[in-house]
Amino acid sequence: MTVDQRHHGFTWHYIGTYGFRAAEEARVTLTNQSGAAGQVVIADAVRFGGGTFDDLSGIETDAPYPPDKPWWEVAAFYYAQRMGVDPDDYPDFNDVIARPIYARWEHAGTGDDAVYVSWHTNGFNGYQQVVSGTISYVYNGEVITRPVTPGSGALRDAIHAELVHDIRAGWDPGWVDLGRRSANFGELRELWDEDPAVRMPGALIEIGFHDHPDDTDALKEPRFEMLVARAVYQGIVRYFEGRDGANFTLLPEPPTHLAVQNVGGGRVKVSWRASPVDALGLAGDAATGYRVYTSADGLGWSDGVDVGASTSYTLDGLSDDELLFVRVTATNDGGESFPTQTLGARVGDAVAVLLVSGFDRLNRTMLVPETDPVEGYNVRMFLDRMNRYDYVVQHGEVVPHSFDSASNE
Repeated sequence: MTVDQRHHGFTWHYIGTYGFRAAEEARVTLTNQSGAAGQVVIADAVRFGGGTFDDLSGIETDAPYPPDKPWWEVAAFYYAQRMGVDPDDYPDFNDVIARPIYARWEHAGTGDDAVYVSWHTNGFNGYQQVVSGTISYVYNGEVITRPVTPGSGALRDAIHAELVHDIRAGWDPGWVDLGRRSANFGELRELWDEDPAVRMPGALIEIGFHDHPDDTDALKEPRFEMLVARAVYQGIVRYFEGRDGANFTLLPEPPTHLAVQNVGGGRVKVSWRASPVDALGLAGDAATGYRVYTSADGLGWSDGVDVGASTSYTLDGLSDDELLFVRVTATNDGGESFPTQTLGARVGDAVAVLLVSGFDRLNRTMLVPETDPVEGYNVRMFLDRMNRYDYVVQHGEVVPHSFDSASNE
């Protein structure tokens, strides 16, 4: 992991999620081992986790006890301050305008080509069956001292078009398009800054109505949320294409039909099918290469091996009885896909066991229940607690015999 400290230098950087086992020592090693002379390694600080909001001292709230949740889940008003924003620098600082203010604050001085997308769900009257569907907004320029940031309309239009198209093509052909609008929303108004290097285009997207039963059922489905997330990403790409007069490559989809097979002599063959594409405009662009990652425990992973456009790769030099786990990603000029599910093998020449990864279910019946000090009972979409798609790890660790594994699709 390399972090360019010339960018976003006033706050913490997320550098990845890594697995640690309970009660085992966790450490980060800083090393200057390199084949290049005259290089230096600098680290200001490293923090395990982002901390939890577990203390209400000095906070005006009706909550009877702190939520004890990760800081990234906490209201923007508190989170922005924790990350370094000084509220005294901004008149009328509150939870709504904290969001664009934080975006401007982190964007300032970076030179990055940034956009701001405010991801929302809508509400009408608490429970209703009157209005549903998707609306997208830009700021309307109502406050004279806060003009509309250039590019906002094009950003809204690109995301909205991609979003409605993809929901209709991949979820519900009758999904309601409530149009593209403008309003004086604090979430957008405060994107303006006199300095062109600080302000950025922004849009607010109301995906659906959280008080309409049909929309709510969709919003609770992981497949719907993943479809929507991909559409928003693709809409952002379309915005930059239109602005720059370019044709950019979309991220590929993950490969499918992964299999891991002992082929003898300390060798294990990893095979898969090419990443899917479609004619509906839902999937990403075609993969041009693949990357194979390996792990001894299913938690810590190698840096990956690029294997070109081939849909198989053989690992060699493995020891008898060695336990090995594998996952594969697809690559193209747009970047790298999400990984496949995790499979594995225990190395051996005589293999009589095949582990088939067949638990594919991921839907709203698996949402994680939670109790909040203010909202009470609710359910959360924590995908890694609903289906991790790595159950070959747990099974493989306790199978004493050599084994192969395969996905069921």
